[in-house]
Amino acid sequence: MSSPYKTAAKKDSVFGAFAERLFTQGGQGRKTADSSLLSSTPSSGLENVSVEDISPNPTQPRKVFSLDSLCELALSILREGLLQPITVTAQTVAEGSKRFTLIAGERRWRAFQLLANRSDPSFNPDELSRIQVQLRQQMNAMRKCPEDFLRIPAYVVDKRSDQFRQAALIENLQRENLCPTDELFGYLDLLTDRLSVIPEFHSFAESISSDEPYAAIVRLLRKMENEQGGKSFGEPLPDVLKKTVASAFDSIGRLNWHSFTRHRLPVLKFPVDVVEALNNGQITFAQAKELSNINAEALGVSEEEAETLRARLIANPISAQRIKAFAETLAESKQMPLRIRTTLPPVSKSELKAKFSFLADKLAERIEVLSSSERKQLMKLFLKIEQILAPQVSEKEIEIHVKKRKLTDRLSVDDSLVD
Repeated sequence: MSSPYKTAAKKDSVFGAFAERLFTQGGQGRKTADSSLLSSTPSSGLENVSVEDISPNPTQPRKVFSLDSLCELALSILREGLLQPITVTAQTVAEGSKRFTLIAGERRWRAFQLLANRSDPSFNPDELSRIQVQLRQQMNAMRKCPEDFLRIPAYVVDKRSDQFRQAALIENLQRENLCPTDELFGYLDLLTDRLSVIPEFHSFAESISSDEPYAAIVRLLRKMENEQGGKSFGEPLPDVLKKTVASAFDSIGRLNWHSFTRHRLPVLKFPVDVVEALNNGQITFAQAKELSNINAEALGVSEEEAETLRARLIANPISAQRIKAFAETLAESKQMPLRIRTTLPPVSKSELKAKFSFLADKLAERIEVLSSSERKQLMKLFLKIEQILAPQVSEKEIEIHVKKRKLTDRLSVDDSLVD
């Protein structure tokens, strides 16, 4: 079965744009990572395979890699060697030469590419160059060179596509550090494999006029959720479909189908910039969910204006609850100019009081150790606050308060001398 990544992307133009450009980009693999996979292989052999002859597995759930994290792994390999070989399958191409597809160990393979000083279009060229300079400095100190890493130890196993595809999916979905979109598409791929061999699933897909696996699976999960809540109409789903879905999630052991439907599927509809921020760990899922409601249609603004608003909130994150209140306020006042509507997200009186009280306590603790420039910065901020409060607080009141505070401080010092 062909990979449904690209066709799925076409179903949603916003998420599709993200998928097209992002899904090609995130310690060494644990010994248990490949063991269950290898135990089920008909035969395997250990070879030193050229890193340039290896291609990533298109069904690998992990699509986002951190360059800094790969650098740490590369340094570990440089110091300790490769503790666990990668696993690949081989296929013969023109003139009897071989190409290899990864089954497990993509991070280790990418780390070898860094050490071998190979280019990688997945990463920003400047960042990649910076990392490779660091690695070359370490290699020089250890009297090693990029040529030492042109080949990587690999288990070459017989290819049984369905068996290995599912084994790789399950293996990777059980890892702790998959980003949200990698996890989402990993589960959708696993469900595609499990359900595609069931005639009832094809009948269901035909009944909703969809030949796209992801669309049919999403509809199937939604219908299961509705049936569970007593809200479903039409023919009930065959038990074989519900059992197959439940079994697929049980094989991973991380979350059930209901939790996945409620808390993972919504990512498909998130704007591109929100998904990127979620994958990078800048925001939580709850924040991402509320940020996705700040869109052109809901607010009556252009896409560019909506994206600018989201960028501000991503750069200066506030709680999901406040983002929700902010979005609701904007949506309710569509007739007002955007500049006026977006001055600040709404803040409750109690929250404002709590923040000022906290800052006042911190200022009292640190006032003696602040530098002259820091005090000047604080004074500028104080003047801005004073301008906001000007109608309520007179200059005379401020002056009286300052005099009282100075007197209190002096009395406090005198008491300490008496003690």
